[in-house]
Amino acid sequence: MSLMSDYEAWKAKLIGDVDQVLLTHVAPVVKDEMQAQIYDKVYSAYSPTQYVRRYDEGGLADKANMQESVDAGQMTLHVVNLTTGNEEYADSPDGFDSGFITDIIEKGVGYRWRKSEIYQNQPFPRPFLNETEKEVIRDGSVERCLAEGLSVLGYTVIQG
Repeated sequence: MSLMSDYEAWKAKLIGDVDQVLLTHVAPVVKDEMQAQIYDKVYSAYSPTQYVRRYDEGGLADKANMQESVDAGQMTLHVVNLTTGNEEYADSPDGFDSGFITDIIEKGVGYRWRKSEIYQNQPFPRPFLNETEKEVIRDGSVERCLAEGLSVLGYTVIQG
């Protein structure tokens, strides 16, 4: 093999390993931070008047509703929140958000729960996704977890 083909093989392995580490080491930390941001930005914004929140038991803060993926070969992690409206209220004539609720919460539009005082008094955005991203970058979690994961795979990571 030539030097260039050795380099290309090493580069392809590194990119694949980074993709793997994003899923195994970085994604769990991002989910932890997303959960913290949801409690801080979403749940603390107001107390519901007509329904019971599910929190981390099927609700927005439940990590089981957070799905991670990578763009293969692009070293890009995506963590999305796929929480849907609470089925307990599906038969309510007062409205029910049956689809994914992340956009509704993030943008503050699209609420259909008419019995809610919040709905009647102007729902407001409670963004948590960008805040999650900003915080894991600001506090160094992404770099730290990426370095730890690559070290586990045998790479020598020099941080500086």
